[in-house]
Amino acid sequence: MSKPHIAAGLSVLAKSASDANGVKLAAHIACHLSHSTPLAVNLLEFDLGYPLRSLGLRSSAYGQTPAGRINLRRASNLIYRTVGRALGEPPGGFDELDHTRYIQAAKTRLGQDGPNRDGFYLAPSFWAFSSHDDRVMVRTAWDEARRLAVAGLKALCHRDSESRSSACYRRWFGDATPSRTAAVGQVLQRVYSGLQQACVSVSCMHRVTDDLTIVEKGVSAGGGTVSAKVTNAAVWGTAWHRGGFLCLGSNFFDPLLSSRLRTTIHRTARGSGLEISRGGAILHEATHLFGNTDDLELVKVPDFFADPEFEEGKKNPDAAAYGPWICARVADLAPHLAVDNADSFRLFCEDAFARVG
Repeated sequence: MSKPHIAAGLSVLAKSASDANGVKLAAHIACHLSHSTPLAVNLLEFDLGYPLRSLGLRSSAYGQTPAGRINLRRASNLIYRTVGRALGEPPGGFDELDHTRYIQAAKTRLGQDGPNRDGFYLAPSFWAFSSHDDRVMVRTAWDEARRLAVAGLKALCHRDSESRSSACYRRWFGDATPSRTAAVGQVLQRVYSGLQQACVSVSCMHRVTDDLTIVEKGVSAGGGTVSAKVTNAAVWGTAWHRGGFLCLGSNFFDPLLSSRLRTTIHRTARGSGLEISRGGAILHEATHLFGNTDDLELVKVPDFFADPEFEEGKKNPDAAAYGPWICARVADLAPHLAVDNADSFRLFCEDAFARVG
């Protein structure tokens, strides 16, 4: 389940894009929660409930509602229990001014910089809008993406000595040339290192609430700071190579659209579908994030539009190179562009893993 009491505290800290320190402080707390045990997080959620101590509260003299006063106390205690021990204990009651001062001091002292701990963390939106199963799914998929990157690197190293690895490479990147092979290897090495070590915020775009808004970096195009209260986004994910942010949409969590790691190679027949594993979706976005890949626009491959089978592309001039059938055709028609296309890397690594896994 989501953590409504923790989410309420986070929303106090990160309710405005103009409050950069509050947004960074909320990210610090989310990073801490991501590296805590489920038991510790559940205990914190319980302790922030205040079911009895808040009975009989009235609006403050400054206009703060009872719910607002409770959330201020949640925010200050959330800070102290996660990243703010050095600040000392927060106020014990529900006084609006006392908690506001404590929170402001925390923003000043702790909100100057964002998290810098190695490894990914689940952004504030994940704690507000997602379930425990969703969070486990992301952790599992991240580990699977690392395994895919390793499989891709091994296949690349063995392409000259193993016919299967060579065929796998040609299928998604065309004939091997030294420059293209080196480019593929550089991207995969950066992806593996990034998945292993980089401090990356993973946001959640697939939940909507009407009464809670949390602002965070990374949920908008270009990695800007906007509200994480986003309409159900029918995408697998999005990432921007200039920031440490990766956002996952509803398709990632849909068991009909995403799966565990594949154990069979992809079909390249027309109409075979996208065939996306969740680890593959993370790896696709990681190539954007760490390898500066693109989603190739098919208008850059004129021969593709001459193909009589490509009816969908003729109707959609913005079509991009996603899925086995299209990416295999790109490898045949424009291999120099395939080495910059994110889904070509996803398909290569998934096939490499299926061949040895």
